Formats: sequence, C-alpha cells, structure tokens
Amino acid sequence: MTISEDTIKNAVLRYHREYDRYLKLSARVAEICRFEIVEGNAIRAQVTFRAKSPKSLEGKLRRFVASGKKDLPDVQSVFDQVRDLAAVRIAAYEQKHEDQVVQLVCKRFVDLSGTAPTSERKDKNSEDGNNFYRATHIEAFLPEADLIGTYANVSDVPCEVQVCSMMAHVWNEIEHDLGYKPVTGSLSEQEYNLLKSLGLAVRQGDQTISTLFAETERRQRALGGAFTDVYDFVARVRGWFPNIDFGRNAGPLYEALQPVRLVSPRASAN
Repeated sequence: MTISEDTIKNAVLRYHREYDRYLKLSARVAEICRFEIVEGNAIRAQVTFRAKSPKSLEGKLRRFVASGKKDLPDVQSVFDQVRDLAAVRIAAYEQKHEDQVVQLVCKRFVDLSGTAPTSERKDKNSEDGNNFYRATHIEAFLPEADLIGTYANVSDVPCEVQVCSMMAHVWNEIEHDLGYKPVTGSLSEQEYNLLKSLGLAVRQGDQTISTLFAETERRQRALGGAFTDVYDFVARVRGWFPNIDFGRNAGPLYEALQPVRLVSPRASAN
C-alpha cells in the first residue's frame, strides 16, 4: 500500500482545518480571471471555481491506494502532490481564445518562486483516439501585491487554473464523472462508444461555434447605429486596426467611450 490509513485520516483532518484557505483562494483567483482577464479583454467565457471537498480528497486518496500509482508516505506529501485542492475553470465560448486566456493567466499570476507560471496543454486524443479530453492546466499563485489582508496566509497555496473551450468542458466533465470515478463499476462497451460519439460531436461543435461567431461579427460590422455591447464594439472596430489585438483591455476602453458619446462608428468618425 502506498498510502496508509493514518496518512489518509490525518491528511483529511488537516484539510478540514485549512479548507477556508483553499476556498477563499479559488474565489479570489476566479474573481481576477472573470473581471480582469475575461471581461477586461472582451472574451466570451464562463469562469467557475471550487475548493475540493474533504470527502472528495479522501476519495481521491483511496483511488491512489487502489491504483498504486502514488507514493504518499506522510501528510505533507499529500499536500505536496495533490495540487488541485483549489481550482478555477475558464471555459471559452470559442476555442481560438484558449491560447489568449492562457497567456493572460500566466501574465497575471506567478509560480511558487514568484516568476511567471508555466502551462501544460493536454490533448489526449492525439495519443488515444477514444479520449477527447482537452484543456490547458496552470498552477497559479497570487502575486505578492495581492497577498494582503485576508489573503496574507495563502502565499504557499496553489490554485489550478484550467482553460478549455465550452464544448471541451462538456466532454471533460461527463467523462470525468462516468469514466474517472464511476460509482457503479466499469463502463460498458456501449458507454465507451457513446462517449466517443460525443467527443466527435464536441470537436465539430467547436468549429460550428467559431463559424457562428464569425458570421455574427460580419453581420454586426455591416450594421449602423450604436454599439450594443462590448463584443459588438470589438467586432465592428477591430477591422480599423488590423495589426492590433483590439480585444485586449477592450472592456475598460468601451466603458471609457460611453461618457464622451463615442458609441457608434459614425460617432467615432465625427
């Protein structure tokens, strides 16, 4: 056995005591991702967060025991190796925005040493034609400037930030619940086949969504009148500045133009 019962029991007890640190860290990282990264750059995405429950941690450790893949001799080794106790997910509507989000996350947060964190892109379909898991993982820590007040005691706590498309998220979650931690035994051949069919549909769905938003932007650029929202603003103005990433910080720019009534291409021209 790679993990003793005492280690599991004491690790879960410690996590019970420290749970609030992980919860507030994940909430803060999610807040930064939502307002500064997603909304600030006019990226259509959903941001969610969670701190793993003590019961989920216990279940994960028992799966490690069953698989024999982890050697966790003491409580500290559990916290050193289980790095997703606090987690944030950014699910972009369009797959093309994943890389941009990853870059912004790596720029905003740090690693344990205080430098820019690295990202790990996982696309398991390239190795297994039946596995459609796709996401980029980043182990993020709050920069020193954010470690004030109630966040002063989370300097050594990592938060796993996962970036994927909305469609990929659907497959990732379903496969995780059915395949990674099945509650009624191993999946049947039919279930595996249906998961594969869903994976193929998800990949096609990513392409369809990108085409849909491209057509929406084309239609919006052809319209006159006031900008309807920040996404409409970016779609219609981007063409004037082809060499500039106009989505970057578009949210604050859009808000700043409202008081001076630059609310349409015609007003901008005047």
